[in-house]
Amino acid sequence: LGDDERVGRALAAFAAIPNGSEFGAQARYFEGALLVQRGALADAALAFGRVLALPQVSGAPGSAEAKIAPGLSGQAAVAAARALKLSKLRDLARLALGRVLFEQGDLAGAVVRYQEIDRDSESYHDALYELSACWQKLGEFEKALRSTDLLLLLVEESTIAPEARLQQAGLELKLKQYAKAITLDDGYVYWTQSDSFFLPQKTTIHRAA
Repeated sequence: LGDDERVGRALAAFAAIPNGSEFGAQARYFEGALLVQRGALADAALAFGRVLALPQVSGAPGSAEAKIAPGLSGQAAVAAARALKLSKLRDLARLALGRVLFEQGDLAGAVVRYQEIDRDSESYHDALYELSACWQKLGEFEKALRSTDLLLLLVEESTIAPEARLQQAGLELKLKQYAKAITLDDGYVYWTQSDSFFLPQKTTIHRAA
């Protein structure tokens, strides 16, 4: 089977799963991911939007309280687990929708989706990093730097920290904050700029003054 035919069969399989089923949110999310792979970004945006349109789990905690409490048991524990799973899927859908909107040039729409992701979400760090990219595209370099600075406060020791520091250096240079820019041992300042979340990143290198 060719790639397009495999994607088509997978889409058909996911389409057979109703929204209201236990796996409905996952099915809509994977539909969106497959449509991105196919290059059908408008259809992908609709699929991710369907994830966000699904109702919360009845009787379960909201997303901020979806962490399963030690005292829960029985149906309450099941409902809390489903709520947590749906909360994670919603945030993944917001992140994916933000990327699609970025690709489509709707930067303001992408900003809205990234800002909908709560600080306690597992997707929050990625949202901050990509929010900064949106602000850069919009020419809002101070907002981009604030997003990156906040990210670095949260991920100082994580694997995303080096990329965030490089992005921070580039923004500080754009804002002429030369004293803060990161200079590496070879005398160059490095950072990455991406025109697309679905294409390889380009590296920009500038000689430190």
